[in-house]
Amino acid sequence: MEGCGDATALGLDPYAPPPFWNKSLTISERFTVGLRSAFVASYYGAPLLLAADGALVVNVSYYGAVCYHLDPYGATKAGLNKLTFDMAHNFKPYKVAVISI
Repeated sequence: MEGCGDATALGLDPYAPPPFWNKSLTISERFTVGLRSAFVASYYGAPLLLAADGALVVNVSYYGAVCYHLDPYGATKAGLNKLTFDMAHNFKPYKVAVISI
């Protein structure tokens, strides 16, 4: 079993009011940290998952993936949901389940 906790980056002014262009561009690091970290962890965990007799990958999503959210965090979680869907398709023949909660 592999567990990828929730990872994000705050940037310089995470509480700046919307719209997004009022915030520092460093907030875009959320895409790298939040989405890439799940992909990299699964990439490196894949050999262990494939060697197990059945395994589970759990990704942590957020309701901001399907509704308005103030910054790229929701978009990152939407990307994570799509990544989860695609990984589930790839891992299915190897008895590895992939879910997003």
